[in-house]
Amino acid sequence: MRYILSALVFLAFSSISFIIHAQNDWITFRSTEFKFRFIYPPTWNPTTPRGQNVRGSIIPAQGSPIANCNIVVRKIPELTGYSQSQINVDIEQNPFTAQDWVETLGDKAPDIKILKMQNVKVDNQPAHFARFQSSYETTQAKIYAEAMTFITFTPGLFWNLSCAGMGMSPQEAHQSYEYWNSSFDRIFSSFVFE
Repeated sequence: MRYILSALVFLAFSSISFIIHAQNDWITFRSTEFKFRFIYPPTWNPTTPRGQNVRGSIIPAQGSPIANCNIVVRKIPELTGYSQSQINVDIEQNPFTAQDWVETLGDKAPDIKILKMQNVKVDNQPAHFARFQSSYETTQAKIYAEAMTFITFTPGLFWNLSCAGMGMSPQEAHQSYEYWNSSFDRIFSSFVFE
């Protein structure tokens, strides 16, 4: 029995060591202006943010399934007078409905379809979470996306971190999402307010 327990302890420590090593080569994205950070895979690269409130954008290396992650931070002066604990209570007591998500995310994606929604914690702070499908049109093509996103608030600020798999069809977007899902999960779980 002692040998079995020793082997299990060795395997557990070996697994932890492997996980720590795998995360050690991930790169830290940090914003000193808005005081947040998260890690992303070493095969991904920062890219020029598109949109005035996009504070960070990363994409995988060319040749990989198409994806991106963006962090949007927008000032909301109406929230400056609230404490973080007041905001947290409001988020916990008022979960987003499907209609809330459509109104929040649907301005550029009118065909948004919510697949899952729930309240979660981000850096131990309450947040709204959704997984959804949508599409948008460029001058050259219609792009499909399957994404996960969280929305939260701090005094004076709106926060939205989204990661999406994309493609030229809903099936291609789903395959990209599934391919990157574990990376998306790790990016989300690494997000920290500094």
